[in-house]
Amino acid sequence: MLRVYAKPFLEALPRLSYMQGLLQGFKIPRDSPLPPDKKPEFRTCIQIVRNCCEELKLNNSIMLIDRIKKDFDSPIYRIDSVIQDITALEESVVNEISTRVFLTVPFGKAEYLEKQNLFGDVVFDKFPSAIFDIEEAGKCFAIARYTACVMHLQRVMEIGLKSFGKCLGIMNLITTPQPSWNIVLDKTRKEIRERNDNNISAKIWASNKEKEFCEDVQPFLEAVKIAWRNPSMHVDIIYSEEIAEDIYIAIRRFMKQLAEHLNEKGKFQKKPRK
Repeated sequence: MLRVYAKPFLEALPRLSYMQGLLQGFKIPRDSPLPPDKKPEFRTCIQIVRNCCEELKLNNSIMLIDRIKKDFDSPIYRIDSVIQDITALEESVVNEISTRVFLTVPFGKAEYLEKQNLFGDVVFDKFPSAIFDIEEAGKCFAIARYTACVMHLQRVMEIGLKSFGKCLGIMNLITTPQPSWNIVLDKTRKEIRERNDNNISAKIWASNKEKEFCEDVQPFLEAVKIAWRNPSMHVDIIYSEEIAEDIYIAIRRFMKQLAEHLNEKGKFQKKPRK
C-alpha cells in the first residue's frame, strides 16, 4: 500500500489548469515558439506535477512529463504543441488516478499510522520483539481494521506474558515451543503461591518490590486471557472502534508499566527513582 499525502495534490493538480490558463492567455499566434522567459515557470510547474506522479507511481504520466521536459529545450517548441501536451498530460493523470483506490486517515488518527514508538521509548527499548505488532496494531486502528488491531495487541501481550514467565523462572519448565496462556499462567500462579507460602516450598522472593510487582501482573494477565485473549480467537467476535481503543489504551498502559521493571528476557529491576 502506498502512503501519500493530500498536500502534493493540492499543489500539483491545479498547476495543470494554471499552465493551460497561461497558454490560452498568450497574445501571440499559437504556432509561435514558447517564449523563453516563460520556460522556467513552466519547468517548475511540470516538475511539481511529476513529483506528485512519482508518489503515486503514475508511470505513463511520468514518461509523458519527461518527454515534455525535453521538448522545453527545443527553440521551436510551439505554443499549440504545449497546449496539446498539457491537455494530454491532464487526461493521462486523471486516467491513471482513476485506477487507484484512496483511503483517508481521519484527523487525530495519523499518529497511529506514522509514529514508530507508539507505546513509548521504554517499551521500544526493552521489548524489541513487540515493535512490529505494536506498529501493526496502530496501523490497523488508523484504517479502521479494529479486529485486526486487537489481534496484534494480543501478540504484544504474549511477549509480555513470556517475559513475566521468565521473570518467575517457569519458562524453562515448559517443553511446548508455543505454550498456551493457560499453561504459562497456571505455572506463574503456582510459582507465586509457592513463594508466598513457606509450608509449600522453601522458595523466596528476591525483594518485596518483586513480590508486589508479580502479584499485580498475574491478575491482570488472567483478566486479559478471559476478557480479550480467549474471545479474540473466535471467528464470530468483531471488535468496534470503541472497544478496540479501550483495549489498545489498556495494553499500552500495561506494557509501559511492565517495561518499568522487566525487559524481554525477564530480568526484574526496581523502578529507578526520579
